[in-house]
Amino acid sequence: MAAWLDLVKENEAWDLVDTNRLEQLVQELPNPKYQYPSLLYFYGNSNRNKALRALFPYNNITRKGPAGLIRLHLSTKTAHTQNPILFAESGLCLEQRLGDSKWLKNSTTKHQTFSLGGADGTLTPARLQQEVKRQLVLPWTQILCLFLDSVPDIQAATNLLQRPRRQLTIGDEVVPAPLQVVIVLTNSQHVTEAFAQECAQLQKLDTGTVTILDLRPRHGLSDSVVFQPLQTLIVKQLNIVQAERISNCRRFSASHLSAFWSTGVQSHERLLHAAPFDLLARARRDYVKNKSMDDCLREVTQTSIGYSKEDFDDLVASAFLMDAYPPQMHGFSPTVVFAALYEKRCLSIWDNEFKYHIAGVSSRFVHHFVQLSAVKTSAAIRKETLCRLYRRWGGLRSTTTCLVCLSRPPEHMLPCKHAICDTCVVIFGKPSRLGEYHFEVAQCPICEERSDVTVRQLPPTKPPVILTLDGGGVRGLIQLGLLRALESRIGIPIASLPDLCIGTSVGALTAIDVFLNQSSVTQCFDAFPHLARNIFCHSSETPIPRCIRWFASAFNLTTDGFYNSEGLSKILKAAVNPSRRMFDVATANPAGCRIAIVASRTSDGKACVLANYRGTSPRSTNTAYEFLTPHNDRQDPSLLDAGAAPM
Repeated sequence: MAAWLDLVKENEAWDLVDTNRLEQLVQELPNPKYQYPSLLYFYGNSNRNKALRALFPYNNITRKGPAGLIRLHLSTKTAHTQNPILFAESGLCLEQRLGDSKWLKNSTTKHQTFSLGGADGTLTPARLQQEVKRQLVLPWTQILCLFLDSVPDIQAATNLLQRPRRQLTIGDEVVPAPLQVVIVLTNSQHVTEAFAQECAQLQKLDTGTVTILDLRPRHGLSDSVVFQPLQTLIVKQLNIVQAERISNCRRFSASHLSAFWSTGVQSHERLLHAAPFDLLARARRDYVKNKSMDDCLREVTQTSIGYSKEDFDDLVASAFLMDAYPPQMHGFSPTVVFAALYEKRCLSIWDNEFKYHIAGVSSRFVHHFVQLSAVKTSAAIRKETLCRLYRRWGGLRSTTTCLVCLSRPPEHMLPCKHAICDTCVVIFGKPSRLGEYHFEVAQCPICEERSDVTVRQLPPTKPPVILTLDGGGVRGLIQLGLLRALESRIGIPIASLPDLCIGTSVGALTAIDVFLNQSSVTQCFDAFPHLARNIFCHSSETPIPRCIRWFASAFNLTTDGFYNSEGLSKILKAAVNPSRRMFDVATANPAGCRIAIVASRTSDGKACVLANYRGTSPRSTNTAYEFLTPHNDRQDPSLLDAGAAPM
């Protein structure tokens, strides 16, 4: 089945059918990620079939089956080459077999159907066919072969070419798409003065290079001989097209071409006046817009004080390179990518003192792009740059910016005190044997110091598991009893389940002991009575009348007040390293559970959150709580203070 696109009329309305023929052919290629196909479009009268049989003798062009509006084939002869040939073919208007792809509904091939409403639905069938060819197929076509032997044929071709077709863009840059148009003349019986005039007018259209190939003198010879000049011309023009695409970084792999086509058809909203198709935006459609990069770029101007201009430019450019060219990304022109993604951003956030860096950053961005290869990835270039700058300048530490990518806040502290975000854990780590979505970071990407940290990440299809531990004084023993019973029932440690644990008062102490000290719930349960006797009692310094102390002692079992700060301090010092900070090197293995401790601000009672994570995006300032984000080690509270804060 070679049908690719079709128009089917259902309930007096036209539907566009994509049979996923392109995806099927791409999957048949031996190495679609590293093969770069060209698309030829053979359009016109029945002589095109003779040409196709002569040009592609190993393909079964005329096999029976639903034809649809446009058919698509893969050249069998070139399928195993680096530059395979895809060729589409269709007749002029009207296609007699229009709509016959509806017989394929029960086939194993997956089809996509799109309703053509609005202005598209009012078009005549002839105009609708032309618009499908013009807006969907021509933007991707490198060579268009027109088989025309009459004035009506030329008029139909002129209508196809003279109206505007959908533009392809990369960011703000329009991709020039001049077609290599070949007009093939084969039938001498239809040559008239009017025909010659129409051909001359067709050559004047601003559609690209138009070549008239007159094969009429070869009339009567075998098809292979008749169309030999056409084959020679196509090979020559394909070489020109390939060279142009390589020089402009627009030679798409078969995998990328299939993905672009699929998303392009799905976003076809309308055929008439179709919006430009941004290839860069489509290639990055799965990348969530990063709102934290602006803050990171502002901070890097402070952390890199003392750097030379060249080193600063390198620091930023290599980070942009890693963001722009992840694995399997098409290598768009670096100048176009920088202008589309980063130039305006830098202009908006850097003051005049740093704006002069933009040209240098752009230059280094292009320099690094040239070095990209299957072996030397953007991440490898970034790591090489970071290590070189660290050896030269040292530092490169921050608790609010992942200086590895300059794009996100850090989430994990490595033993060398360099902080890294979850994305960089995946980029510079490797899958761990501990489980799926566990990554081992064996070496710091900045200083190359050994780390041996394993991070557990949230799978993309799994909602987070959140555990909240309330306060309650000595009632915390009941909380621990419930956790112990749950742990016994599920058969795995509680610490391996939650992705986020939030605690307040005694719940905060439990969270610290279980998730940061790696104590088992049973150990916490057994130790709790001793903790309660030392903490949850009236302070001796509190002026309580002697006559009611017996009543207060009984009431102490259900109250959170009058905690013994001296006892609490002793307990915490025995359980927690006094030098350890809230955002510090993880002791859990694997790390991954976020810990948040809720306390109250003494000035106004507003809730404050102390956490061992930063979050992936900026938070709103208009909230009922304040998320405390330390900007340096001095502001980062010790774990002792964080544990005592809610008490």
